[in-house]
Amino acid sequence: MMSIEEIQRQRALELAVEGRSASERIDETVKRAEAYLRFLRSPAGEAA
Repeated sequence: MMSIEEIQRQRALELAVEGRSASERIDETVKRAEAYLRFLRSPAGEAA
């Protein structure tokens, strides 16, 4: 079983490897939401 320190170190490594800031993830989420809203407003989205 991993110690708390090992788990924290592993998570820190995962975040470092990911190399993405929270703002980048928020920007991606906003872009996905905007794309979904465009779909819903489209004829295909209205039919769904």
